[in-house]
Amino acid sequence: MPLLGDIEDVGPGDRTVAFKRHFFLPGVVLTVAEILLIVFPIVTVLAPAGLATGTLVRIAIPVLAGAVIVWGAALTSWLSPVQRQLVARRRGDKLPSAVRNAAYRATLRVPLRAMLLRTGLWIAIAVAHGVFFTRYAGWSWRQVTQLAGLTAVHALGTNGIRAIWYQVILEKVRARLFARKPDIRQFADGYFVRLVLVFVVVASGILAAMAAFFFYFLPISLDQYLQIETFFPVALSAASVVWVVMARRSSREIDDYLRAGNGDDASTSKRDTAASAVYRRAQSLPYRLAMTSFLMWMIIGALGAWLAREELRFALDDAVIMMGVTFVVALGAAIYEWLWHRATMRPLLGHLTVRHRLPVRGMRPSLSLRSKLIFSFGGVVLFACGLALFWSFVQYKNQATDFVSKQAELGLAWLRSEVQAEAAARNQPPSADVVRTVLKGIDQRSPEASAVYYYVSNQPDPRIVALGGGPMGAPKLPWYTLAQIRMSSDDSLAVGSLDLAGRHGRLRVSWHGQPFDLGSVAVFFPATRGAVRRWCARCGSCSSSSWCSSALAAGSWC
Repeated sequence: MPLLGDIEDVGPGDRTVAFKRHFFLPGVVLTVAEILLIVFPIVTVLAPAGLATGTLVRIAIPVLAGAVIVWGAALTSWLSPVQRQLVARRRGDKLPSAVRNAAYRATLRVPLRAMLLRTGLWIAIAVAHGVFFTRYAGWSWRQVTQLAGLTAVHALGTNGIRAIWYQVILEKVRARLFARKPDIRQFADGYFVRLVLVFVVVASGILAAMAAFFFYFLPISLDQYLQIETFFPVALSAASVVWVVMARRSSREIDDYLRAGNGDDASTSKRDTAASAVYRRAQSLPYRLAMTSFLMWMIIGALGAWLAREELRFALDDAVIMMGVTFVVALGAAIYEWLWHRATMRPLLGHLTVRHRLPVRGMRPSLSLRSKLIFSFGGVVLFACGLALFWSFVQYKNQATDFVSKQAELGLAWLRSEVQAEAAARNQPPSADVVRTVLKGIDQRSPEASAVYYYVSNQPDPRIVALGGGPMGAPKLPWYTLAQIRMSSDDSLAVGSLDLAGRHGRLRVSWHGQPFDLGSVAVFFPATRGAVRRWCARCGSCSSSSWCSSALAAGSWC
């Protein structure tokens, strides 16, 4: 691949190869990355069941073709002024100032535009497929929203790499084509766009990191994961608007100086007077923007944890882990964002020092050395220790969850064996009374056991049999948990509000060679040591370490 410095050596018959070739490699690499990081995970997680492959292909081809056409037309339109400027430079021609200005602006704005457009196209593709699935696969609009949200998370993270790659290419193009333009003018024209680009790229990395952590390490269901991932892109969109407004207000003093610097000489004295203040503002701006981003992510994390706990019925420890991981990842990203913003503002600091001969050593810095050490070194230590702390807790929780799940699986198999033995010993076909008899016998043999059993027969209006749970008995289950127990397949099940975890499945027995389905059964165990204690509806007259006598007598439960 030729370097951009070799553009002038390209012959007249090969005018367009050198420039376009620089976008060929990122186009191929990032398209493959999008297939691996966007298409494959989403198809694996959200592929509708029962939809013919040919039907899916018929909708996918026109939608993808339309997106490719829009992307190609937009990228061609944005980069055509740059291409015309390159051709005119090789020929020795001079283009109109409008074309030159358009080429110059394109080198500044295309990376951010390309990132946002490519992400928007992937969201549009997801919505188009979701609308199709509502008609032919029985999807609800909530599933369409979940598909769009998950696509936004994956597409934003992948296209953040695209934006950085395009930024590197176009910076070299701008340095070659507009070498005569003063450095301070180039800084004034492009620094705010670059600040926004840094914020968006770092935010996309935070979203991708949190999505990976939630999916692989939090013991939540797929539906809960999809719902929480629908919240974060919407929250980030609103936070981005607030961030841009606050960044514009924080950089107003710098903008005033740069506008005055491009005017006449009458404002020279004013600029000399304000140079020290502008220098301090340019020094503090990276810290302000990074802190603003961190505070916004703290708010997003707190809102997400509240939503997960109150609306999505996450377990309390899962919601706390989600909020804590958001804080820790946002802290590490804020440090990286601060360093990137400092690199963006460095040309202005150098210009102010040389142009106005500022006594930098005698100027009071915007942040003291102690504050800088706390923000940088302390932030890195907190980031590393926080990740290690949450990682260790997640590993402990996963081990406890696996143990409870295996224990419930053995309990469910044992219960099926007991019911099968009781049914085989009878002369009449098995019914729900057989299951009730077995459950009562289990409860009488082990009154102190912590296992909780629930049985739902196949009768039209069945009475739920709930036994076990030790001295306090079995707590009342939420309606949505009972609906899950009635499902036909064996699966794990957790009740976050009661800190119970276990398995459920159908109770099928054989009597004289004939199969009988007696209904659904579930076996639960306390997920944590304090779970049983939270079942008790304490009246406030006893300590937290003892059972409430009034609740024991009344049998009331949370």
